[in-house]
Amino acid sequence: MKSFKVIPVRFINCIISFCLCLALVLSSAGDVFAETTSEKLKQAEEEKKQSETQLNAAQGQINNLENSKDYLEDNLDDLNSKMTEISNSIAKLEEEERQVRGKKARTEEELNQTVEKCESHYAALKARIKTMYERGNESVFDILARSGSFSAFLNRTEYVEKVHDYDQQMLSKYRELEAEIEKKN
Repeated sequence: MKSFKVIPVRFINCIISFCLCLALVLSSAGDVFAETTSEKLKQAEEEKKQSETQLNAAQGQINNLENSKDYLEDNLDDLNSKMTEISNSIAKLEEEERQVRGKKARTEEELNQTVEKCESHYAALKARIKTMYERGNESVFDILARSGSFSAFLNRTEYVEKVHDYDQQMLSKYRELEAEIEKKN
């Protein structure tokens, strides 16, 4: 058999002390590492919660901005629609103005023609009155009494009647033209 050397007790005690110290150091380092890891985990969870809160806030802002965008687009569509209606109204009013100006020009032309006719009739009436004045105050009965025969009497009666009708027509036409001029003014 072989012989074993005896290891001194003191050496064994040193080794056991060393092992115990090593075990103590390693167990306390595990606790420090465990505490650091749990703190980091808590910190990471807090950061995650903050990030989620910020994400939710950003998402809320995005939703608000999208709602604002939709509202503004609707308003823009309404304004474009109103602008189109106003443009159409302006075009319609411009067309009506053009028609009114044309009607005014035609009315002014008609008025000028009516004034010319009225002046012409007035000149004819004036000439007729002047002629009657120059001939003197010859009455219708005097003209008829001077007829030499019955046929001359009938001819003069017809002539006097035609002159009278013509004078009445001229006077009536003159009054109508004056009324028309008054109405157009």
